[in-house]
Amino acid sequence: MVGEEVSKVSRSKKRSTLEIATIVFLLLFLYFLLRPSGGQNLPQGQFGTPRAAILDQLSLYLPNQNFVQSSTDILTNAGFEVDYYGGNEVTVDLYRRLPSLGYKLIIMRVHSGLMLKENKITKNVAFFTSEPYSTTKYILEQLRDEVTPAIVSFTPVVMENMPVYFAITPEFIKSSMEGRFENAVIIMMGCDGLVYTPMAEALIERGALVYIGWNDVVTIDYVDNATLHLLNGLIVEKKTIWDAVMKTREEIGPDPHYPAELVFYPNIVEVRNFTIRVE
Repeated sequence: MVGEEVSKVSRSKKRSTLEIATIVFLLLFLYFLLRPSGGQNLPQGQFGTPRAAILDQLSLYLPNQNFVQSSTDILTNAGFEVDYYGGNEVTVDLYRRLPSLGYKLIIMRVHSGLMLKENKITKNVAFFTSEPYSTTKYILEQLRDEVTPAIVSFTPVVMENMPVYFAITPEFIKSSMEGRFENAVIIMMGCDGLVYTPMAEALIERGALVYIGWNDVVTIDYVDNATLHLLNGLIVEKKTIWDAVMKTREEIGPDPHYPAELVFYPNIVEVRNFTIRVE
């Protein structure tokens, strides 16, 4: 009986020691997990500077180095650290990781268009990637309608043998993106970016503060010029979202070939009065 009691006490001491060691290990793990990172791994850029991204999928077939340089200059002169993603870099995986990369401002010079389902136009817009479409890639995402084949066309008639790319849908934003945008301002330069709101709603649910885009088809020269005007208002003149959008609409006007106008979502007081600050 005595030996049994000693055995119980010994087991109790071992259990207590193990529990203490486990707690210490967990505390150390949490400390190293949550402590501030240094250098280039900071989510807000090197040494805490705000970060911006330019996704230029259109550079595959409609390059505009003047737009890239001018927009980069506006941002860097204001204190942003800018990451540029050229045509071949705008992939499904980039979209997947985009919310987790810590950008405060994202400019999407990306082809887009309304999706078809059963040969009928839907209210869902899709963002193009630079990845050639394949039936054997992203199979799960295809089954879930998160990615879709998309054809770039600059005329009302879709010609044969035109390249087909993967494009992401609002379902991809909801289900397959990693992390959250943390109040990012997103400027979408593609066609029909905000003719309907499901894509905008998905991005806001994913943590974006505001989604700015055009409510119809746009031509490339017009949208490049209008976006630079908008950026100047937001970044250089430090205007609110509302004032910068309205000034662009007044001074640049609608697309000369289509009735597209610049709009934003959600159109609420907090967003209208928001100013991008570089801290």
